[in-house]
Parts: sequence; C-alpha cells; structure tokens
Amino acid sequence: MKISRATLLLLLTILLISCAGAKYKKVAPSELKTMDDFSKAKDQLADNYLYKANDFDLHVVNYASDYISETQEVMNKLSAFDSSIVFHSVEESELLTLALISKGGYYGEALDSIINSFLQAIDNHNSNIEKQKNQKILNGNSTKTERTLAQGIYFDDAKHFIISKAVSDEERDIMLLYAQFLLIKYSFPFRQHLYDIDELGAFDNGEKWYDKNKKKFLENHPNTKYRPFLDNITVTITED
Repeated sequence: MKISRATLLLLLTILLISCAGAKYKKVAPSELKTMDDFSKAKDQLADNYLYKANDFDLHVVNYASDYISETQEVMNKLSAFDSSIVFHSVEESELLTLALISKGGYYGEALDSIINSFLQAIDNHNSNIEKQKNQKILNGNSTKTERTLAQGIYFDDAKHFIISKAVSDEERDIMLLYAQFLLIKYSFPFRQHLYDIDELGAFDNGEKWYDKNKKKFLENHPNTKYRPFLDNITVTITED
C-alpha cells in the first residue's frame, strides 16, 4: 500500500509528540504554595492528559475524565489561594468537552448532556469570550493547554457521536464545523490531516478548508442563528 508524503508526515508528527512531548508526573495539590506552582501544575496536568491519550499500553480509556478529576482538586486549591484567577479559558473548556465527546462510548446516556453542553458552549461563546476579557486566566498568555487538549481529541470519533445524537441538521453541522475550527486552530497534526485529504498545499494552516466549510454551512442554513457566532471566530494559528 502506497503511503502519501502527507500521511507519513502526520504519522511522524504524532510519534514525535507522543515520544518527546508529554511526560507523566503526579500533581500534589497540597504542595502548591505560589502562583508559579499553580502555573506549572496546570502545564503538568495537560502533559499527563496527553501522556495517557498517547500511551495505549496504559489502556486509559477515560483520560479526559481523569484530567477533570485530577484538575478539580487543583482548581479548588487555586480558588482558595486567589479567587480572582480562572483555571480554564473559554476555548480550553470547549476543547475539554469535545475530548469527552470523542470518548463518548464510555459515557452511555450521559453523552447526551455532554453533547448538549458543547452546543450550549457554542450558543454562549460570544458572551463567554466577552466576559473572559475581564478575567485573569491561569497561564492566559500561553496556548499550551489548548494545543495539548486538542492533540488528545479523535475527530472521527467525536463526529460519529455528534451525528448520532444531534437533534437537528443545523445543530449537527454547527457542532462539527466548530469542532473542526478548534482542531484547525490548535492541532498541527489535524491541519496536516486536512492537507492529506484535501490537498490544500503543503503545511496549509487550514484556513481555506474552514472558510470553504463555513460558506457551505451558511448556504445550507441561510437563516441560521449562528451567524453572529461564526462572524466572531477567526482561525489564528499560535504555536508558543
């Protein structure tokens, strides 16, 4: 079987990320005493998530749920340390919900509420972003958490569960479009995957692909309530 250059690059990228990127280290909330401690803990929790997502020998099927459980204690400790600091940004929370959806086979009936949470996040995205402008986000000057969470999301799995649970065509299409937007924005392997299937040009950042599908969505749903939402989001690639 012939393997395309783009597919080979994608496989090598994923291999390098899993081998050289995330390293597991347990975070002890009781040891967090300074803001620098919390900052490093957030980065480590993201690394732990990706480590479990990539290490198939661990058989950690609910690594997204594990991340939530491990993060909750740190979030509680941060709130007690400085209640003005918010642990997750808007898009970090959205990516985490998408990660849960991609592992939807393990949540049974609870998957309905998880998918509904993602749809509600889209409905409230503009107002949440506006609110976030007046908040201090832990490690808010870095996109490490967004990029790390994105690398643990399997889009084809998320797509399957969204299609199976969406109430309407419009809701299905907006969730799929936004899921792809988030992965284009934060996942380099996903952008390479788009190059492979659409041949947009070597290392294209996905903007052309997103613009094409956004246009298709608006043509299919000309009276959509999501137009203001789509007008407010832009694919901006950041690799800090």
